[in-house]
Amino acid sequence: MGFLVEAESGRASARSTTMAGQPPAETRESISLPVTRPAFRELKPGEERTEGILDRFECVQGRGVTFSVKVGDTVVSATAPTFNDIEFITYRDDLGGTVTCGPLKTPTAVYLTWRKGADGTSRIAVAIEFLPKPPV
Repeated sequence: MGFLVEAESGRASARSTTMAGQPPAETRESISLPVTRPAFRELKPGEERTEGILDRFECVQGRGVTFSVKVGDTVVSATAPTFNDIEFITYRDDLGGTVTCGPLKTPTAVYLTWRKGADGTSRIAVAIEFLPKPPV
């Protein structure tokens, strides 16, 4: 059994066909759900964004908080003086609570937004965006 897709008055409908190419007596219409996309944070001048997996927050007294994001075999790190200096944004409903130093319970896909430090080589963390879960 195959499917025949037709466009009718701007709507697409799908109906089953038999091996002989005849539609069965029962016809079902497919519905198309709207695709929703999060409104990700806009980059400001001088900012860059890296997508990867965040698995921990490293806190060192006097050096601030370091966010390390794994991108394949590479790790991109950026530091901020305190957690309050970072914009935390989530596009998920299963994350909440407080952010603390140490490993995350579950490594999570994020966008790490940063800008170059005064020395031109260090990265200053600006935002962490916890990305939506991939569709199942």
